[in-house]
Amino acid sequence: MMKRIAQLVLLGLLMTGVVAAIGVQRSAPATHGLPEVGIGESGFNNGTLYISGKQFDCQADPTGSGPDARRCAGQLGGDSLELRFRADPSTPDRLFSFLGSCTATYRGESHPCESGIRRGTSRSIAFIPDALGLTDTARDSLRQSYPIENDVTNRFFWPVVIYGVALALAAAAAFLLTVRALPRPSRIAWSLSVAVFAFVFTYVAGWWSLWFLWD
Repeated sequence: MMKRIAQLVLLGLLMTGVVAAIGVQRSAPATHGLPEVGIGESGFNNGTLYISGKQFDCQADPTGSGPDARRCAGQLGGDSLELRFRADPSTPDRLFSFLGSCTATYRGESHPCESGIRRGTSRSIAFIPDALGLTDTARDSLRQSYPIENDVTNRFFWPVVIYGVALALAAAAAFLLTVRALPRPSRIAWSLSVAVFAFVFTYVAGWWSLWFLWD
């Protein structure tokens, strides 16, 4: 009975990890076109709202000038947010740069956008410096809809640690209760080794993924 419970707990934790990894990957900056959008000024320590470029559908803009004209459309707070710009073909995929002008349209009003460095990284993204006219309170509210993008390092330190500890304990218990062929001292030693490996792997993989995706 205990063996079955330990195995189910371990399976549940592994599935939780997979779901969390998918969520992080979907919230990470896009690797081409429009990596990420910052609503607020580049370099601000507080107040800027970040949205992954994966939330936008980027297509060639037939109304733009030249073959590199792009139209990226997404949703923000239930309203359409659209960016139009001419992509710089010489810029690496993970960076954002444009030729000429960049314009964001939100709630029927146009706002200038620019290229800037995302705080805490070496990645250039699209910034809308006038913040679309949104108040600080409105941006704080919208930021809760994009928790991973907006607090990726601070918000997820303890969850990664707690998940790593839980996975380590579950893996050790499952091993100890499942592998009966070994003598008890050997099973305990191996269980401790499994626990250490599970925790270190989770911690390193979690933080490597976060830092790599948001470099």
